[in-house]
Amino acid sequence: MIALLFRAFGRSAAAALVASLSLVGAASAQAETPAEFLKDFSATALERLSSNDLSDSERNARFETLLEQGFDVPAVSQFILARYWRVASEQEREDFVAVFKDYLAQRFLPLFASNQDSDFMLDFGQGNALQGRDDLFDVPVVFRPRNGSEPVNTIWRVRQQDEGYKILDVRAEGVSLAVTLRDEYASVIRRQGGVEGLIQELRRLVESGQVAPAGSQG
Repeated sequence: MIALLFRAFGRSAAAALVASLSLVGAASAQAETPAEFLKDFSATALERLSSNDLSDSERNARFETLLEQGFDVPAVSQFILARYWRVASEQEREDFVAVFKDYLAQRFLPLFASNQDSDFMLDFGQGNALQGRDDLFDVPVVFRPRNGSEPVNTIWRVRQQDEGYKILDVRAEGVSLAVTLRDEYASVIRRQGGVEGLIQELRRLVESGQVAPAGSQG
């Protein structure tokens, strides 16, 4: 279940996933290594999306733009839908990507209201190239809460592209966000009878506010 992944991430790591969107556009073009890419934008984590001066619509617009800049959204979407991506129509693919962005925005943006960059310290490891690949890297990042809670170990999978680095996945305590969503969505597709059924279910969840983290509404 997706809820298990969010518990595995913990509050600090979940906030850090959103914080990663803050400077990805600039950092990916400047950083020489994947570790530097992650370290650069974490230096001003939360700043651009947690401003009290932002309206909800502006915050959501910034989130979507930064998501496109920092994550390889087409690759992530294909991985999550797996074999269903190949049989989906072009319209279904477009609709899935659109509602998936809405899902991520509703799930993670509210975390800015209760998290600050001073809540935790970050320890960055060196990016390790995957065997047989010179464009894929796993970068360990440890989130150490300042309140004395247990640290959260994460691995960020990053791909080097012509325009810079892009994030493909985040694993917290061994739990992969992309794999968890793939398994969850496959179950919905089988139950609903196709990709269109998944799209409609995600729209229903987003429109009813069920994706938002507990305690963020009202």
